[in-house]
Amino acid sequence: MSIWLVLAANAVQTMLIIFTVAYSSSNSWIRPAIFPLLAWLSLQILPLNRGGLPSKLLAGCVSINTVASMCQYLDVALISRWSFAAGGPTSRRGGTQNVFNASEKLASTATDTDSLWTRFKWGFFAYSAWRAPATPWQVKNVPAFDPHNPNVVPSRSRFLTHTLKKFLLCVLIIDFLSMAPQDPKRHADIFADNKVSFFGRWTAISAEDMIIRVVVTLVGWTSIYCVLQMTYCTLSIVAVATHLTGVEVWPPIMGSFSDIYSIRRFWGCFWHQTFRQRIGSPAYFLTYNIFRLRRGGLTGRYLNLFLSWIISGALHVAEEYGAGVDLGQSGSMRFFCTQAAGIVLEDAVGAVFRRFTVPRQRRWTKFVGYVWFACWMIWSSPAWLYPKLRNNKGGASDQFLPFSILGFAIARI
Repeated sequence: MSIWLVLAANAVQTMLIIFTVAYSSSNSWIRPAIFPLLAWLSLQILPLNRGGLPSKLLAGCVSINTVASMCQYLDVALISRWSFAAGGPTSRRGGTQNVFNASEKLASTATDTDSLWTRFKWGFFAYSAWRAPATPWQVKNVPAFDPHNPNVVPSRSRFLTHTLKKFLLCVLIIDFLSMAPQDPKRHADIFADNKVSFFGRWTAISAEDMIIRVVVTLVGWTSIYCVLQMTYCTLSIVAVATHLTGVEVWPPIMGSFSDIYSIRRFWGCFWHQTFRQRIGSPAYFLTYNIFRLRRGGLTGRYLNLFLSWIISGALHVAEEYGAGVDLGQSGSMRFFCTQAAGIVLEDAVGAVFRRFTVPRQRRWTKFVGYVWFACWMIWSSPAWLYPKLRNNKGGASDQFLPFSILGFAIARI
């Protein structure tokens, strides 16, 4: 299958979203009418991604974007109802704040011209506004360029230099981790499905199982972190270097490592927030507009939480499918729904702790938080990572990078 067919199919999906959002009003019948076509098209694209890209990891990244793009359309076109006339969302049904109507927008931006090209550029903005940085709709907890001076934006040259260094460092880390020897037969044994369980086979867990579990968690999350950084750095360097965008719309994709002392803060502050609105909007809409639960109530809060993680799990099922993991072997839904349960557990323990102690954070409580989070991830991550590793056959398609800088250097020594 040709890679060009994959690129063309994903481009058609992207253009369909951009044109529909850009050239239709917020209440147009065209928007809901297009959604079934878009959903069908996305389902047709997933097998193309799986079979047409040279790298399984690349196919996984493209596949999750295929489904995430459909979620983006669901939010901007149908739930939050972005429109060119308003310059952004016109409805709070997805939890979006700072919505405008057309008269408010046009009064404040009277210099905007309503041309085909202007609408297209705005449609691309709506499609790509995953975190909506430097806008009134920026999602929560997007990191600042400088934590000590949140309003400071680096110069273009400084940004490009820093981002290029970060990109090269991540390339070297991925390259180094990829040099580990691959043994598909051994993978099938040590990453077997029955090795995912921990408490259910407590007496059968060996020291080797524990070491593998810890190493896989550390290496797996390091790899995912670096791949996301590399992808983000590539896009930002191209956009800023060619003057397509300014620096201000490319804040850091990841937060501070100091935030990973709880499950909630890891996912809500440290980890990238590119899916936050895309999965949060449908969950919010279902919770408070379909089920009509009370805003601020305990039931609504945690139903919204679990629905968000279920949607996130579905996105990552698509990612695993693109990377060659069969649907029956996928551990994404199990892993991501477990994170929701972990957050509920944290909230419950925190509520009890605050009830009987002074609600003040101390160094020892933060240290306990880091240990707790590390143990949680070591326990829960194999459900997601082991199926990926079982699928790793050690061939070229299992490598994210098409080259090895370290391998080339070692061969020359």
